[in-house]
Amino acid sequence: MTKLKTYFLDVEKEHSFDALCKQFQTKQPVKIEADNGTVIILPTVFQEMLLEACHHWAEGQKVVLVPNDQEVTTQQAADMLNVSRPYLISLLEEGEIRFKKVGTHRRIHVQDLLAYKKEMFTKRIAILDKLTRDAQATNMGY
Repeated sequence: MTKLKTYFLDVEKEHSFDALCKQFQTKQPVKIEADNGTVIILPTVFQEMLLEACHHWAEGQKVVLVPNDQEVTTQQAADMLNVSRPYLISLLEEGEIRFKKVGTHRRIHVQDLLAYKKEMFTKRIAILDKLTRDAQATNMGY
């Protein structure tokens, strides 16, 4: 299993971080030079993704870049859903999220985890919309 890497924003280099975010916002080609001298020009779609990551980082949130077919542990999955590991395991055992067992360990595909997260978000929005409609129908002032 591939270990997930964690990167932390270095607040001491905030000025260069701000400059990078501003460069991404211009939609102009961004060139990145690697330590070995290789120059990479980032595609616009990648710049947009990095800009969104920059905003999350700036707010102190975690940013995770994981291949869609990556398998994660129950703890990594719980962290991605922002739930406790025991709660995640209950979701797995109830069949809410697909998983497989490797020996005694459970592994979850990131694509299955993201599908569950999207489904829960969609359900949450539908419930909130219904509550809003009901509140408006009964003149509750919303």
